[in-house]
Amino acid sequence: MRADGKGRVPGVEVLIATATIKDCIVDPDKTQIIPDMIAQGKLHYGMQTFDQSLLDLFETGLITYEEAVMKATNPDDFALKVKGIQSTSDMAMEEINNTDKDNDIEIERFGQ
Repeated sequence: MRADGKGRVPGVEVLIATATIKDCIVDPDKTQIIPDMIAQGKLHYGMQTFDQSLLDLFETGLITYEEAVMKATNPDDFALKVKGIQSTSDMAMEEINNTDKDNDIEIERFGQ
């Protein structure tokens, strides 16, 4: 429901079939990290989780905080994000990504 009471506004999750996402779909051990991969791909690929969509709608004033929290996948994490606080899962993914950057491996490509 729109904050102004004039109809509805869609909150949408966007998934792009990147190589990482495809790998997560194929490998049952990685399937549970798909939401984290979607969240990580917001800036680079234009992906977004449902909760990221709700946060954007709330921050632009299209929906109320109450409506966003009520519809959020994880209301507690959503409330933290509104306050600018990272959840423990966000911090864990950030740590993994920083570790990967620290351990960059140079790849030698054949035929180049």
